[in-house]
Amino acid sequence: MGPSPIPLRALTAEALACRITTAVTRPEMRRAAARLAARIAGDDGAGAVVAALERLGRGDRARVGLG
Repeated sequence: MGPSPIPLRALTAEALACRITTAVTRPEMRRAAARLAARIAGDDGAGAVVAALERLGRGDRARVGLG
């Protein structure tokens, strides 16, 4: 749940500011963000990316998910 996406051709500072303001001021979006933050707090996303890049560097494309 979040603000509607901005088409690339319509992307302006004003449009982005409006979406950010909506995301941080609407109570339901703040609650959804808090729930998501709690779910991913322990994830090591950067570590997963590094591991995938290391596998890719070894030529292990299948294990990286590149088929």
